[in-house]
Amino acid sequence: MVEFQFTSNQIENLKSWKTNLDTEKVKKWLEDEGSAEIQTSIILNNEKFKNGKNFSSEELDGLFREMRRFVTNRYLSNLLYKVNGHKEFNAKLRSLIHGKEPLVDRVDNFFNLKLNQNKHVGPATLSHFLVASDASKYPLVTRQTKKILEISSEQNQAALSDALERFKIRNKDTYPPKTLEFLGDWIIFESIKNLLNLDNYFQINNLLYVEYEQKNESSEPKIDNETENAVKEIYGDESIPNTVKEQLLKARIGQVKFRRDLEKIETKCRVTGITISEHLMASHIKPWNRSTPQERLDRYNGLLFSPHIHHLFDMGYLGFNQDGDLLISPKLSPSIIESWKIPIHMNVGNFKPKQLQYLQFHKDNIFRSE
Repeated sequence: MVEFQFTSNQIENLKSWKTNLDTEKVKKWLEDEGSAEIQTSIILNNEKFKNGKNFSSEELDGLFREMRRFVTNRYLSNLLYKVNGHKEFNAKLRSLIHGKEPLVDRVDNFFNLKLNQNKHVGPATLSHFLVASDASKYPLVTRQTKKILEISSEQNQAALSDALERFKIRNKDTYPPKTLEFLGDWIIFESIKNLLNLDNYFQINNLLYVEYEQKNESSEPKIDNETENAVKEIYGDESIPNTVKEQLLKARIGQVKFRRDLEKIETKCRVTGITISEHLMASHIKPWNRSTPQERLDRYNGLLFSPHIHHLFDMGYLGFNQDGDLLISPKLSPSIIESWKIPIHMNVGNFKPKQLQYLQFHKDNIFRSE
């Protein structure tokens, strides 16, 4: 039997990619993911749940909310327990995390859950629940991170053979392909963890995802799981006319590209200092409805804002001059300035020359100067 091994080129790449963990962006990701995993681990390893007490809908919603901090997965929603039934979902989740049966049987059982009326849980969603219980033990597998590894069919077969031996599976035909796929991926990602001497699987996910982003920079806009699923829903909705579908798809994918490109030059809300991406809005400086198609996708026509700052900037109550000074409209209510803690005197730093052109348009046409 041939054991799974990386090629010399893959090993060289992985060792080089490990340096991604030293970047400020990934350090922030890991900090937030670690904080979320503390909460999800406490929730899933709760003794009452382990011993048979079901999570309430509110508790499950809280779990999904924390899980979405370390993975983009649209299926982490109340549909999981609504479609499958509250009792059934709790039972299968409890079995997956705390069951006494062999892991392969618990995995196979969890795959029987439905994501919606037409689709069952897949390897990615399953791995998200496992890593939420223990990120040092279970791999976090996504389509993007697996793709960047460029694993050959021979390597996948070797990983599967190792998995069959590890989990003592005598007849692989007993289990469906996605169960075997997940077990084989486990071997591959565990091999990365051992090769690079890493502490947890968030580190692997992040160092691979950074490479995936960079590799796809010059190609089509990166589509995350949520957008990909939205695209599928748009295509599948027969009530939407084809002409409207095309408009919706172009707008959705354009938003993804605009934000992805904007985050290369802006890393935080310049007013509040917030850096966590999920709490920031990608805002156009020159309004979308007054921009040309090229301007709508131009990263220099954008800033990252906390939601309340986005609202005030969009409505013309806030602006910036060419030196980076924050401008506050005399029309803005003093009570809003006080309650939202808008700084009266603030310089947010230098802007790129191309940004200044858009900021001047905003100051001349949007900002409420009087």
